[in-house]
Parts: sequence; structure tokens; C-alpha cells
Amino acid sequence: MTKTGEMTKKLVQSLVVLAILVVVRSPALTDDTDDIKESQKSAKINALLDKSSGEFRFGMVAGREASIHPIPVHRWTNDVRDSHSIGLLGIAIDHGKPIATVATYIWSGKLMHELDSLSRKTFFATQGQATIWEVKQNLTFVPIPSAPAVEPTESGRLRQMKHLASQFSVTMLGWRLNQSDMEPLRLLPRELFRYKPETDDCVDGALFVFALGTDPEAILAIEANKEGEQTQWQFALIRQTSAGLEAKHKGKEVWKAAPHSSRSDRNALGQTIESTINIDFER
Repeated sequence: MTKTGEMTKKLVQSLVVLAILVVVRSPALTDDTDDIKESQKSAKINALLDKSSGEFRFGMVAGREASIHPIPVHRWTNDVRDSHSIGLLGIAIDHGKPIATVATYIWSGKLMHELDSLSRKTFFATQGQATIWEVKQNLTFVPIPSAPAVEPTESGRLRQMKHLASQFSVTMLGWRLNQSDMEPLRLLPRELFRYKPETDDCVDGALFVFALGTDPEAILAIEANKEGEQTQWQFALIRQTSAGLEAKHKGKEVWKAAPHSSRSDRNALGQTIESTINIDFER
């Protein structure tokens, strides 16, 4: 091989090595690796949320076994407040009707549970072998102002409920006294859960979510409920945050919740339970 040929060969080999290094250090490949790690981390967290939420059981009559399992209906993230805020919302259902929400989420490295009543009746909940919630209050539903007569068909009632939900707006008033951190919430386009109660007093119902991103901050329950001989549209609002909330129907205030309300009363409509589990996002 001539001297020129030898130099050409060495140059080609150098270029090949350089190309390999460029590929190995390519940002695209690095991004792919980061995406895989993030996906694996999210899968682990979601598995933890599923397992932890599944530890709760609900019962309608004290003294009987709590046999109602919550079912998962909505997964969410909230990058607005915390890049590691990720959660799962489950619903406990009795005879076709939701009685409680179980919100399990990661907040500042802690595993949290928020339990909130959706029921017009009292009930209790267990976690493992311990009774952790005995609701002594009934969730109050009130008539929706100027609501139309209840449609006779299922499809007609669903259209009505969606339209009625669109008449509401919810604002998160925040935690500060001057409400400088207040934010309007977004009504998610689809109902969270449609239910067909196996009872005589309720004909139909659906849950709707007002969210920050996809994080539920308030739930709107709409039901076609029988009052004597009349069936009418009624609503209730359920908080899903410790921030203050304000709801309006056609621009008129119909519900308000104060910030920083106590969530430790095991007989109240809602309570928050902090798990002893710490989440290490770097593992």
C-alpha cells in the first residue's frame, strides 16, 4: 500500500470512530433513554397508587363487613404545582351509585389519600383491618335552578347532564388571604363517571370534574332524583383540594368552600390521610 493509501485508510478509520462517538453521544438517544427511565418510574408509581388505593374498603351499615372495593376511573398529573405530582382517583360504588372518592397521589415525596363522600347516606371505610372513616353526615343535593324536565331516555338524560354541567363554573380561590393565587378551573370534556342507580329514589346521575390540568380540584355530581311524585335535576359539589373554591351557576354563586379546612375529622364528609411511605424519585 502506498503512503497516500495508508493515510487515506487512517482517515477513513478516524471518521468512522468519530461517527460512532457522535451517535453514542447524540441528544436524541439521550432523550430516548431519559424517556424510558421516566416511563419506568411512572409505571412504578402507578403500580404503587393502584396497590395503595386498593387497600380501602367501604360498607354502608356499621357492624357488617366492608366489601365495596374502589374502582380506578381517572389518572392525572399536575406539573403546574409540582413536577412529581401524580395521582389516581377511584370511586366506591354501592348498588350502582357512587358513595365516595378515593384520591391517592404523590405530593412532595409523600403518598397521600383523600377520601370524600358522594353519598346521601352514612357509611364507613376501612384500610387494612382498621376502620379509618365513619361518615356521620349526608351529602346535600339541591335543585338546579331553571333545569328542564328530566328526559325519559338514557341518551336524552346524558345530553341534559352534559348541558347542565356546562352551566357551572368553578374557581380555585387558592390558599392566600388576598386570593392572588386564584385560578379558574377547566371542566373536563367528558363525564368522569355515568351511573345508573339500582334504587327507587334516583333515576340517573353523572360525575363531572373541574381540573387544573388533569388534576381534579372539584367534582360536580348531577342526579335526576325523585322528590315525591316529581323527578328533578339536583346537584352537589365535592372539594378535591385544600384550597378555597367557589362555584357559580350561570354566573351566580351557588357554593363556596373555605381554604385550609380541617381534614382530620373521621366523621366528616372528607378527610386526608398521609401515608408513612416516602417516595424517592431518583430510584
